[in-house]
Formats: sequence, structure tokens, C-alpha cells
Amino acid sequence: MSQTVVHASQMVLSGVGIEAIANGRSIELARAFGIRIVDGCNGLATIGLFAGFVLAFPGSTRRRLLFIPSGIRVIYLANVARVSLLAGLQVYWPPVFEFVHNLGTPTFFHLIVFVL
Repeated sequence: MSQTVVHASQMVLSGVGIEAIANGRSIELARAFGIRIVDGCNGLATIGLFAGFVLAFPGSTRRRLLFIPSGIRVIYLANVARVSLLAGLQVYWPPVFEFVHNLGTPTFFHLIVFVL
């Protein structure tokens, strides 16, 4: 999962003109330190949390099981956007990287799960 997030994020970054190279679990940036995706940041825990919430709610089992793949796609894309944003912040606005990494993106992620 970490490597697919890295590759997708590298494609996003390249698409917006930021020099980035996918290297295993890391995104190497030409003008900044880069980002390494560790297990806690690859989105798997959030996907598990989301699936648990969906399965815990009442309703048709079939409908709930059909909703889970859609939610997983949304969470995956949100994680790619998050990693791309963090890499962009490292390049263009390094002083806010830690704040956004530690407070902003976890809140954003949990809000997405709540809305789903």
C-alpha cells in the first residue's frame, strides 16, 4: 500500500511541476528532504476504521459491503492528495510542514471517514 501511494503521489507531483522520484516507500524531492511513507501513514488503518464503522451500522449487508470499496477509493485518493500536499509544502512552504503533518491532515482524514 505504501508503495502505491508513493507512486501515485509522485505522478501527482510531476503533473504539477514538482521534481519527484518514487523510490520504494519514499518520495525523493529535488528541492527538499522528501517524504517516507511509514505503516501508520499509508492509509490502511483509516481504511480498517472506515470498514469497521460501515459494518457496525445497521442496514442491508449487501449495501454495506458494496459501499466499502467506494469508501476505500475515496480514502486512498485522499491519502495520495495528503502526501502530495505534504511534499509540496516541503518544497514551497517548509515552516508549516510539521503543523500540517501533525494536526491538519489527521483531522482531514477523520473528517472524510466521518462524512463517508
